[in-house]
Amino acid sequence: MLVTACASISGQQEKATADAASAAEQAREQEAFDLGVEAYIYGYPLVTLDTTRRVMTNTARPLANHAPMGQFYNAPAYPDAAFRDVTAPNADTLYSSAWLDLAKEGLQRVPKLAFEKIMGHFKTAGTQVNGWQFSTQTGLYGTDYLQRAFITAIGLGANRPQDAVYPTSEADADGKPYSGAEKYVMHLDKEAMPPADAFWSLTMYDASYFFVDNPLDRYTLSSRSALQPNADGSVDLYLQNASPGADKQANWLPAPTGKFVLMLRLYWPAEPPKPSILDGSWKPPAVQRVP
Repeated sequence: MLVTACASISGQQEKATADAASAAEQAREQEAFDLGVEAYIYGYPLVTLDTTRRVMTNTARPLANHAPMGQFYNAPAYPDAAFRDVTAPNADTLYSSAWLDLAKEGLQRVPKLAFEKIMGHFKTAGTQVNGWQFSTQTGLYGTDYLQRAFITAIGLGANRPQDAVYPTSEADADGKPYSGAEKYVMHLDKEAMPPADAFWSLTMYDASYFFVDNPLDRYTLSSRSALQPNADGSVDLYLQNASPGADKQANWLPAPTGKFVLMLRLYWPAEPPKPSILDGSWKPPAVQRVP
């Protein structure tokens, strides 16, 4: 009986030792996985920039938004729906760009989960109001590498908030994702137009943050557009796939047939004490689905 008891105790000790070793191994594997995700987030902007550089410098001479390393390309026109070099292009300003070969650096592919974490940051990246999400800290990343990676994913880079703020919306006032199968209206009161000392614009993107091909070649509506006001001076912007009719076409921003994203840009946003998006005294109006 004594021999049997000793054998039983020895077996239990061996099992406990094996369980502890297994738990330690699992902990090490989880730590390595978590470090991989964080490494992806840290490196994502660097890899994306380098990939973009390779695409935009793959030419023998300046042509169609591309130029060899060390040479400027001066864009004579806005990009159209065929443009795919950078997400969230704008149809507001012309660019001169050049890639300079200052260093060589590359990174390995990293977990898909890390990119999902970057895009999931959309819902926590700033202020959420009326179906819009925006940050007044854009361009001021410090060591917030997740925010930096997120901005890279949807726009490659961004201005400081004193120069521009970019409210973005993926869902209507009821929280339902936008769909080209529906019709929407964004109502701007006469005394509550987007407060920008330069100008404002509203851009339509597909689900991948690219322009939507449409018969008008129209990708944005802005304070520089010939918008048709209502009798009280307010403005209704029509966001839908099909034309709302000739009498409303001036205010129509064509949508794709599927999901889409809206981005409102306020260039040189007004500062307090005037109504301002910078302190929350002005908020983007909710986008309403038309029954």
